[in-house]
Amino acid sequence: MRCLRWGGSTGGICEVKGSSLTPFALLCAGSPSAAGAGTTDDYAKALQALRACIDATVADLSAMFNEGPQSPRLLRYGPFVTRRLIEEAIAAILARFDPARIVVAFRGARTSDFRVGDLNQSSLGWVRDVLPEIRVEAGATVWSQSTIKKSGVVRSPVDGHLASYVFETAHPQVLDALSAKYATSTDLRQWVLHLQKFDDQQGVALLADLRRRIAEAYSYLSKGIHFEFSSDGVASLDVNELAKRIADAIQVLATCGLYSHFSEASLCRLSHQAATDSFDLLARQFST
Repeated sequence: MRCLRWGGSTGGICEVKGSSLTPFALLCAGSPSAAGAGTTDDYAKALQALRACIDATVADLSAMFNEGPQSPRLLRYGPFVTRRLIEEAIAAILARFDPARIVVAFRGARTSDFRVGDLNQSSLGWVRDVLPEIRVEAGATVWSQSTIKKSGVVRSPVDGHLASYVFETAHPQVLDALSAKYATSTDLRQWVLHLQKFDDQQGVALLADLRRRIAEAYSYLSKGIHFEFSSDGVASLDVNELAKRIADAIQVLATCGLYSHFSEASLCRLSHQAATDSFDLLARQFST
C-alpha cells in the first residue's frame, strides 16, 4: 500500500512496502482471536463486518491516491470515502468499549421498522455517539453531577467520560511504549513527535487536541461532498489541503486505536507490542 501524502519535486506518492490495511483495521476493531472477541454471535459478526468495511474503505482511498495528486476521483470521491472511514473506525473502537451499543445498531438494522435514510434510533450518530454537546458548568468537570445530569454518560471514543478515562489512564503506558519503540530511531515522524510532547499527566490535553483535529477534518470533508465542490461546480477543493485533512483523520483514528489497546476497559485487545507496531506503520505512512 502507499502512503497518503505527496513528496518530492515530481509530486509522486511515497511507497511503503507491504500492506497496511490489516494493521489499521486491527488497531480500530481489535484482534478477532483475542479473548472476548466471540465467534458467531451478533457482537462478533458486527466487529468482523467493521474490520471488512475498514479494509475495503482504506483500499478504495489508497487506490485514489495511487492515481496521483491531481486525481479527479480523489477530489470528487475522497471526502465521501474518508468520512466513511472515520465513521467505521469510530464505530469499531466504540464497539470494543461498549458492546451493547454496537449490538443495538446491528440488530436494530434488521428490524421491520428500520428505514434506510431515516434517523433511526438504533443507528450510530455523529452528534449522539462521537461529538455530543457536553455542557460543563464553570468549576465543574465531566464527572460532576451537574454535567452528568445535563449530558448523561458519554461513551464516545473521542469525548466525554469514556474517552477521558481511557486517555487519562492509558497515556503513561502509551508514552513508555513509544519511547521504547523509538529509543534508537533517528527517523521519527512528526505525528510521533507531537504525541511525545504531552507528558504523562497530559492525556486529557492530548484528547482535546485529537477531538479538535477530527472535528475539523470531518467538517472539511463534509463541505467536500456538497455539489458546489463537484468538478462542474463553482468551487473546488485544494488537493494539498484535502490530503492534509485525510492524513489528520487517519492519524487521530490510529491514535485512538492505539490507546484502546492500553486500556483494561476494552475488548479484543492486541498486545502492547503489536498495537505499537501497527501504529508505527501507520505513523510512517500518514505523517511527514
